[in-house]
Amino acid sequence: MDPRHDGSAIPVAVWFHGGGSINGAGRDFQPVSMVDRGDMLVVTVNYRLGALGYLTLPQLDQESASGNYGLLDQMQALRWVKDNIARFGGDPTRVMIAGQSAGAGSVCGLLASPLAAGLFNSAVIESGGTCSATARANAQTSDAAFVTALGCDAADPAAVVACLRQKPPADILNAQQHAGTWGRVIEPGVLPVKPQDAFAAGAFNHVPVLIGGTANEDRAFVYEQNDLVNQPVTAAGYVATVQSTYGANAAAVLARYPLANYDNVPGAALAAVQTDSRHPCPELAIAASLTAAVPTYVFEFRDETAPLRPYELVPSSFSLATQHSSELPYLWGSNTITPLTSQQRQLSADMVAYWAQFARTGTLAVRGLPSVPRYSSAAPHEVAFNSHGPALVDDMAAKHQCSFWAGQS
Repeated sequence: MDPRHDGSAIPVAVWFHGGGSINGAGRDFQPVSMVDRGDMLVVTVNYRLGALGYLTLPQLDQESASGNYGLLDQMQALRWVKDNIARFGGDPTRVMIAGQSAGAGSVCGLLASPLAAGLFNSAVIESGGTCSATARANAQTSDAAFVTALGCDAADPAAVVACLRQKPPADILNAQQHAGTWGRVIEPGVLPVKPQDAFAAGAFNHVPVLIGGTANEDRAFVYEQNDLVNQPVTAAGYVATVQSTYGANAAAVLARYPLANYDNVPGAALAAVQTDSRHPCPELAIAASLTAAVPTYVFEFRDETAPLRPYELVPSSFSLATQHSSELPYLWGSNTITPLTSQQRQLSADMVAYWAQFARTGTLAVRGLPSVPRYSSAAPHEVAFNSHGPALVDDMAAKHQCSFWAGQS
């Protein structure tokens, strides 16, 4: 028997990896700290990705409703956990689902799916953005281009399906990089409405939710699209990108995010614009919807000393710390270029303590650490994970200029 507990069943975390719904795997993570420090069981899950996980076509619908295979895989994994985790010492009545990025989107889908009712007892959404899902008709239009890319166009629906099924994996993987929409789709019975709409209506699986992300999510994406290919964002490129992205609102965005506020580093300015508009502000809006029905808590990872990820070997023109995925080494054991320092390991221990307490009780009241109250948009409180430790704050909406972005829609 593990000497840390009395032999009673312990909480379980089920982890869904990210990767844009086209890559990634459970084996990318070694959640040793979560198990050791949190006194939990952790189950990492693989699920179908890309076209194999989310292809939806009228031709496939003639057999059964297509798409959302990846989401259904995740539900099946949760059924397995409910049926079997007690044999490993886990408590099937305290199952916390958690995911990051595309995995967070999966958690949103599971919260909104009637088929997932009763399969989990709490949920963690890390860097989930808008919790998006695609309208079925739009996905099928986009996925038709995937069929064309594979050379499977045919008048006979049965011939289309037969052609797709005989294609080798390499051809499928190549085609899905250039055509198709990969991710959850609206589907009656499985995902009836967009998750954010389900949350707003209160029509979702009612369990406690922890939601948040990193302070500068889009530093990762700006780096990957620019610095990593030796083309850092220029001042002119910053203006052009904002103009093409925000159209009639571009002048207001540029005025709100002037280069001078970012030490005249265009990449940093662009990352701030994209981060604020796509991540914390939508996530706070989702938290406001959720908390009307269930206990909801908000966090933000702000450790500006966070280590780089293994592929980030090209020097960046701006800091990458607190980028998308930067919290993962602290919680779930993803790889970094350098190991965590002693101070970072302490922050990791504190974060794990919160996640474990949430799995045990659905609250963020941890002995020896700041107690985090339920989120309220009227009197917001969030927990910030700084380099020197966790702190209770109420500044996320202001830091990310959410009132400004609310007026740009």
